[in-house]
Amino acid sequence: MGVFQNHLMAAAVAKAAESTDFYTYQIDQSCRLNGAEYLERTYSGSPTSTTTGTLSVWFKKSANGNADSMFTSGNGSGDKELNFRILENNTMRLNIYDGSSQVGSIVSTALFRDTSAWYHFLALWDTSQATASNRLKMYVNGTQVTNLSDSTYPSQDQESYMFADGRKVAVGYQTWNSSGNVKGYLAEAYGIDGIAYTPSTFGETKNGVWIPKDASSAVTFGNGGFYLKFESSGDLGNDSSGNNNDLTPAGLAATDLMLDSPTFDGTSNGGNFCVLNPLGQQGGGTESGTCTEGNLLTAAADYGQIATFGLTAAQGGKWYWEAYCPTSSPSGLELGISNDMCNSSTAFGYNDPGSGPGADHIGYYGRDNDGTLHSGITDGTHAVAPYGPDYNSGEIVGIAVDVDNGKIWFSNGEDGTSGNPDWITGDPADGSSPARGSGGSVTTALDFTKTWYPSFGNWSGASRAMHFNFGQDSSFSGTKTGSEGAADGNGYGDFYYNPPSGFVALCAANLTTPAADPAEDEGPYKYFVPKLYTGDGASTLTISGLEFQPDFTWIKNRDAADSHCIFDSTRGVTKLLSSDVASAETTDADTLKSFTSDGYTVGADVKVNTSTEKYASFNWKVNGGTTAANTVGDIDTVTQINTTTGCSIVTYTGNGIADQTLGHGLGSVPECILVKNRSEGDSWAVYNVGMGNAAHMLLDTTDAATTSSAYWGSTTPTTTVWTTGSDGKLNSSSENHVAFLFAGKEGFSRFGSYEGNGNADGTFVYCGFRPAWIMTKSVDSSSDWQIFDDLREGYNVDNDELWANLTTAEATTDMIDILSNGFKCRIATDPNVAETYIFLAWAHNPLKYATAR
Repeated sequence: MGVFQNHLMAAAVAKAAESTDFYTYQIDQSCRLNGAEYLERTYSGSPTSTTTGTLSVWFKKSANGNADSMFTSGNGSGDKELNFRILENNTMRLNIYDGSSQVGSIVSTALFRDTSAWYHFLALWDTSQATASNRLKMYVNGTQVTNLSDSTYPSQDQESYMFADGRKVAVGYQTWNSSGNVKGYLAEAYGIDGIAYTPSTFGETKNGVWIPKDASSAVTFGNGGFYLKFESSGDLGNDSSGNNNDLTPAGLAATDLMLDSPTFDGTSNGGNFCVLNPLGQQGGGTESGTCTEGNLLTAAADYGQIATFGLTAAQGGKWYWEAYCPTSSPSGLELGISNDMCNSSTAFGYNDPGSGPGADHIGYYGRDNDGTLHSGITDGTHAVAPYGPDYNSGEIVGIAVDVDNGKIWFSNGEDGTSGNPDWITGDPADGSSPARGSGGSVTTALDFTKTWYPSFGNWSGASRAMHFNFGQDSSFSGTKTGSEGAADGNGYGDFYYNPPSGFVALCAANLTTPAADPAEDEGPYKYFVPKLYTGDGASTLTISGLEFQPDFTWIKNRDAADSHCIFDSTRGVTKLLSSDVASAETTDADTLKSFTSDGYTVGADVKVNTSTEKYASFNWKVNGGTTAANTVGDIDTVTQINTTTGCSIVTYTGNGIADQTLGHGLGSVPECILVKNRSEGDSWAVYNVGMGNAAHMLLDTTDAATTSSAYWGSTTPTTTVWTTGSDGKLNSSSENHVAFLFAGKEGFSRFGSYEGNGNADGTFVYCGFRPAWIMTKSVDSSSDWQIFDDLREGYNVDNDELWANLTTAEATTDMIDILSNGFKCRIATDPNVAETYIFLAWAHNPLKYATAR
């Protein structure tokens, strides 16, 4: 762990430059707990207060269905206690127990099961409050948890027991059964005796992101208070509050001090690291494997496992990670990468090597302990070829992936002279002789228009294990010694071997700058947001509070069977289109009356403003209504463009000629197109990169995708033009049309496809951001266009549903979790039948900065 100590020494230097960093306060490290480790002390003395206190912690979960007790007081079963924890059903609870009954208990309706990023959890109690609901409170990422399945509030002046004389105070386990519980990473753990501090003490919202503040000098800890910074591997329980209320570690080792943290800087602190993703396992997409050691060790039979960070062309870059097999034999195991068709029903996208079809993949494969190259091709065939030395247990394999050039390399052990990986063929540093890619064993380049994930496959039927290091732990949880302790060229990470020149760790600091970068006083919220409001029935209602003037606004009444209302600043206000019908454009002065600097005004039309009824609106900024003529292509167009976020509104008059090209102005390839004939009652035509240029769907119908060259001329859009085909919906002579075109932008928008698995523990879909808005549709069958956003109800799994093709009021069926890096289906029906789906998604925050949800 030598490089980790270097990181800690460099932290002081980083502090001096932190004004140039996005995070105004740096958390440099965390403590990993695996369910059997914890920290505790027995408090001796009088508490500052028996009624009031605060608990605050940053927490990265590693497991679901686990009782993650973050803070507890008490001396065993039946003892008086206060407890703040995640329950086995993934809800959150703060409770006070008087030794015989729960005298106070609040439990969230929300489920917390995002394992890809960091949460900030805060609990406070003040039983001296006259209002009962003010006596217990919980917050997540700065927002109070108000939707509760249990709200039993303690009587006024009820004792909390948290810092009582002779009572244990524990971090990471339940004192009543003396069992370790937390599985995950803890950082910045505060216990405060005597004052109930609000979230603003511990964090702040900066450009749409909840980030930590240095609270240590802002709080009064009280007699029983403590502050665990987890700074020293030899003293993980050290109290930095000044009280010397140290906690004693149990079961923790020096190697449980981790680089994974909620923040990153520009020099040494990498922030949130990639780990294995228990929500995205293969084998039907279900959570069937076992991930431990902070989701760096996986062990199970007949399944595949992907990681939390995806590798895409938009992300780009060169990446390095390490793994080794600690079991007696690696036979049947494969290390490598697998693409986004990762929810097939068999391990690693296939069952027995050489049989298919399944996910595309390439891996260094242990078969009867020999090293072979196993490369999956798009058509499902497989190439298994001799490749390097035997792949034996205990050997560390390095994986280097060059996304920009579609190449991958594997190493086996050390080169014997300088602590560098022993590359089986070629050298990633100079791009020579990859395992796959130009000049390699398999010459076909990897196609990163798909998402590929670091992956592990086990088809052997035996329970085998694989241990990963994405740059946070060169000791592999203390099982390996002799590490070089090497950082990447950017100063991030802790690798066993030296990463090849130009290749870096999979951590937040190394992720590509997103299209709308919060570090540049930007953020997705300045270009796209959902907005909820309640109608008042008045002739004019102003909806405000956006960070921009919208140019494309989509409104739906959540409470009644009213049509969707779509407006844009190119066509002009009051010009109404509806996604649920094929009707021509109408002019209605009582719908959207004006766009304002931070929202819009609506009239009294019931579709947009019925008294007391609730509405959802979805709002995109394009170019403030500024349009320009575009003469590129066969048909002249008028375009309103935002090239940064990949959004273009195009209007044009059709000429009735087949296969005409039209300019869009984006400068990048559109991946989604919505076209509507404004003059006629024609259906909306939909293009999505996930179904290709030979297929189309209709937004106002439930129809499955249809293959026809009449829509897009079987021609993929280019960076300058798209093609209409011959169908009149796209190009009726002398009739007016509008098209909304979108190009996927890293950290802001994503369009594509996924495979449902027909299981309530459903498919995980990677976006590279925490989504604010998602729309899905089955390509294969008659089904609805389902719309979700992160405001209705605003927590997992209660993300309410609307349908673009229906007037129906919203439904509250629990269908998906919205996560820090994408979304996961939680139902066996749409949007997760065992069929192919397309999706459209826009970001709340890019993964580089996202907190867990």
